[in-house]
Amino acid sequence: MAITTKVLPETILNALKANRHIYQAARSARMSFGALVGARQLPGIPGRVHFNDFMLDSAEPSGIATYMRCSQEVIGQLEDALALAGKTWKDVRSVLEFGCGYGRITRLLIQKVESARVTVCDVIGEGARFCAKEFRVRAVRSSTNLSDFHAEPSDLVFFISVQTHLSERRLLALQEKLWDLLKPGGVLLFTTMGWTSATHTERYGARWMAKSSQIAAELRDRGFSFHPYGYYNDPDYGMAWQTFEHTVAMIRRLHGDSLRLLQFSEAAGDGHQDIYVYQRVP
Repeated sequence: MAITTKVLPETILNALKANRHIYQAARSARMSFGALVGARQLPGIPGRVHFNDFMLDSAEPSGIATYMRCSQEVIGQLEDALALAGKTWKDVRSVLEFGCGYGRITRLLIQKVESARVTVCDVIGEGARFCAKEFRVRAVRSSTNLSDFHAEPSDLVFFISVQTHLSERRLLALQEKLWDLLKPGGVLLFTTMGWTSATHTERYGARWMAKSSQIAAELRDRGFSFHPYGYYNDPDYGMAWQTFEHTVAMIRRLHGDSLRLLQFSEAAGDGHQDIYVYQRVP
């Protein structure tokens, strides 16, 4: 009998979230249990899947199909981003995957780029270490204090659903590093949640549906809306929405014309996240 990835029903999980200390204790126990279980091979997924990989909803065929569809979608988006800069995978000598988790994308990325040329990082250190061991990529240490983060410049850098969870203070710290993470001519892809996401908060649950009017008002007033989860110890971790105008203005303020916007695609990421493609001017 297959062990399901999500141990607790959603109703119980939501009840635990009402008390941050109880939730954190339960989460710590779940992650420790997952570390003991480790990884297993699942049909249809290249490479083993760690039990703490919550991107996999279930080990049932439908869960595996969704997991792989999302992975393949990101690889296609990266390929399209390279094409915008007149490049192909053959031109990529180095890649930085920021926020690798437990390798949902990494496992397909190494089919495009030699694993030795791929660097990964994640605030969940176990995830990055698993990717390094399982897929033979390089892992660099990550931290919630982004001023401490260092990585060699790469030809391709991407952040999938990272900025969607950062406070404005932490987002600014991340955006400040973008130029230094890219080689001259390097390509950057990242996702945000914008107006499409803000007007369809029902996909995130009842809590966010209740905040939809407030989120929309904040986007209209200042182009940015952030609400911490509350059940994590980190007050800068939650749900964040930002408009196109806010995003491009921030990057221009920080980097001037040294980063060139190649494409903006509204709600092109999994049907609800906006995709930005930039290139460092050589």
